Amino acid sequence: LAGGGIVRLPGRAIIPSFVNAHTLLAMQRLHGIADDVAHAAWRSDHIWPVEDRMGEDDVLAGTRLALLEDEISGHQGLVDRP
Repeated sequence: LAGGGIVRLPGRAIIPSFVNAHTLLAMQRLHGIADDVAHAAWRSDHIWPVEDRMGEDDVLAGTRLALLEDEISGHQGLVDRP
């Protein structure tokens, strides 16, 4: 608002946007894989073998899907990890 005026919005709520502060965009497609095992086994026995077989097209598709998911769920920003 220019000039710092007050805007009255009866019956409305102003809700801050969401920021996904820790994400691995390309890995979105791996959600739900072996999520019932211990973390170390999940990584070494399930996730890393799949990651080793992922190509450039898989990474691009996962990234696009994750960005769409973030947009639909109301995220306004994100921090991707390499």
